[in-house]
Amino acid sequence: MPLLEKQENSEQMLVKNETYLQILKNKDQRKRLVHEICTFLDSSQSVQEIDALRTENRKLKNANSRLRYKTKDWALKKEEYENEIERLSGEISNYLNVTNFWYEESELLNSQDKRILSEPRKHASTQTEGAFVLEKRTVETQTGEDGSSYVVEDSLSQDEFE
Repeated sequence: MPLLEKQENSEQMLVKNETYLQILKNKDQRKRLVHEICTFLDSSQSVQEIDALRTENRKLKNANSRLRYKTKDWALKKEEYENEIERLSGEISNYLNVTNFWYEESELLNSQDKRILSEPRKHASTQTEGAFVLEKRTVETQTGEDGSSYVVEDSLSQDEFE
């Protein structure tokens, strides 16, 4: 049994050694990467790229600020326009109400005029039946007296002059 234990121990040791070796390789890789990054950052190319990135970042910030200002300006203008639209809609509504009122009133007056005009026509024939016809008038018809002498007058009726 001790031989089996040694084998297990040796396998465990082998696994541990492989793990340590991997860690060392990782450390070496990390050191190499850190060294490459540092040399790149120290190089003039990186400085130029950093300056370019800073310039681009500044431009983007300025553009963002302008957009924010324009957005606020647009929001204010939008609010003004909406208020103006609401005010004009109210005025239009008032004008429509007034127009509708006067239209209804004129329709009512037109219908009343038609009714009034049609009613006198019905009665006009009885009222002015002989208005434009020459009548023979006698003293009897003018005074309501009964007399033997007749005065004949040709004249138009009094309704014509009214």
